[in-house]
Amino acid sequence: MRKYLIFVFLLVILIPINYNATSGALASGSIKTCPNGKLYGKHTNHWHKAVKRGNRYYASGSALKKDPCPPKSDNNDLKSLTIDGNEIMVYYDMKYETYNKNIKIKAVPSDSKAKVSTDYKGLTVGKNNINITVTAQNGEKEVYKLVVTLLESNLSLKSLKVNDDDVEISSNMSYETTNKDINITAIPSENDVKVSNNYKSLVEGDNKITITLTDSYGNKKDYLLNVILKKKDISLNSLTIDNNEIGLSNDMSYETYNKNIVIKAIPNDESIKVSNNLKELVLGNNEILITLLDELGNKKEYKINIILKERNISLDYLKINNEIVEINDNITYETYSDDIIIDAGTNEEGIKVTNDYRELSIGSNIITITLSDDYGNKKDYTLNVIKLEKEYDVKEENENDLNNDEIVPNVEEEKKEKNETKSNDEDDTSIVSKIVGGLGGIAAVGGASYAVIKRKK
Repeated sequence: MRKYLIFVFLLVILIPINYNATSGALASGSIKTCPNGKLYGKHTNHWHKAVKRGNRYYASGSALKKDPCPPKSDNNDLKSLTIDGNEIMVYYDMKYETYNKNIKIKAVPSDSKAKVSTDYKGLTVGKNNINITVTAQNGEKEVYKLVVTLLESNLSLKSLKVNDDDVEISSNMSYETTNKDINITAIPSENDVKVSNNYKSLVEGDNKITITLTDSYGNKKDYLLNVILKKKDISLNSLTIDNNEIGLSNDMSYETYNKNIVIKAIPNDESIKVSNNLKELVLGNNEILITLLDELGNKKEYKINIILKERNISLDYLKINNEIVEINDNITYETYSDDIIIDAGTNEEGIKVTNDYRELSIGSNIITITLSDDYGNKKDYTLNVIKLEKEYDVKEENENDLNNDEIVPNVEEEKKEKNETKSNDEDDTSIVSKIVGGLGGIAAVGGASYAVIKRKK
């Protein structure tokens, strides 16, 4: 029984009691309109919806323990402030220094129902006054002052080079070049500064190039560089043909026997391209065009007339075994000799004479005599050397007739007889008789010379 009474007691305490008061006037000073547009009024220790009857407000519906629309908060305190993630101690006159002209401010109010606003728009170098306003729920405002000092970044160039040439750093920089392609090397004073430029390609004349320095905060500084692209020296420094220097002029010519000439044209500027239309020379005039071209398409042309002369390549003399031989289209020479010496030459300078003579055989031996110069010009002569077979016109087999002596041909005497006119006063019989009469002599029989060689018995 006792446990039951305790349970009933606790149940009464824990179960909320709703006060239904459909009658009874509400305190006249407690009537107010809440944000939802409804009227509420207060009894001694609880609230009710208020219904107006005449000049009085009466309770309607269940009783409310809490104020249905409590008064708005007047808390306009600033709880915390950070700039670019850096926490700032909050008080009414705050200061902050930075190199970043685009700072991020984060202000948090103490009351979540309060609102925060700033008049920050951007920074300039030096001091910048910023107001941070906290507005309470009830509209009351508190202004916190913040002074941000923007420090000037060291955005400056330490050095500047164009194509490895130093450029003096100033507010009005310029550089002259004849190169269409350039390389810009800009070094900043600070390591954490990035450098960029808008160079793409050059045109003849002025080319405005902006060199931009940017630090880690986004601060920038521009340098202006004017690159002046000048025309290159499109002219020849020297001209040689087959290592012979040619004087440069508007009317150049060169005479040669060489149909395979080598032209070497050197420009004043090494970057200039040089070409010519030389193909193959013909006898007489050959107009050669030498063209110089730069990277911009500018060009200059030189003309030279190459006169290819015909070389007079011919034999002026020919000797075989020291004997003069007539030079014609069909040169022939007869001999009994096993070996011959060919002496062929010309009075023209620079002509080489060669032949393909090897060794003679009985009968016809074709030998080519070639005349040539250093330019490839040449002329061939054909020489037919006929080696004669030796003949024995007188030969005694009987050893008793000439005391065992034998008559054989004497080739050298035969040649002498061909070149001399022999007297007809003596007949063949007397000549033979003289030779026979003296052993070891020379006899001429049938127009040939013979040597008499004595054999030993």
